[in-house]
Amino acid sequence: MNITHQALDSLEINPPDSALLDLLGESPRYQAMILEYCLLALKPALNEAQQDRMAEILQQGIDDPVLNFWLEEGDHLVAHHLGLIDNDFIKTQQDKFRSSIGQGRIGNLWRDLQSRTKVLQAYLHRQGIYHGAIDGIMGPLTQEAMHLLQEQQPHALTELGFV
Repeated sequence: MNITHQALDSLEINPPDSALLDLLGESPRYQAMILEYCLLALKPALNEAQQDRMAEILQQGIDDPVLNFWLEEGDHLVAHHLGLIDNDFIKTQQDKFRSSIGQGRIGNLWRDLQSRTKVLQAYLHRQGIYHGAIDGIMGPLTQEAMHLLQEQQPHALTELGFV
């Protein structure tokens, strides 16, 4: 049994939360700190030393965006474990967000971006440096072709209005 399983067992999380184990496995650099943060967050009360440690971890999260991301993921898992997340409410909010993307300004901006990307992809294809789908998605093939064009014709993207 590794330290992660031991720590989760000490919290009487049986079986150990597989989502937390997956989270910790994805972030070896931050593993110990995320685990410590989650263990502190699950305590009903913190003593002064624990409060200071929690503040220290949170300050490091402010200074390190990757750590901040993992701490937020840890918060989410802790909230699930404590029953603080209403899954029906989350699903309703996600549905509302999805429908709003297709409407209004966000939808118009998205469609404009896809349209401009298709124009760029067609141009890059005509130049013989893009061989992917003309689908409006700024994927790795499109980005690679843009870099090639920039090397071959340094001002082309600016002249086309893409930079």
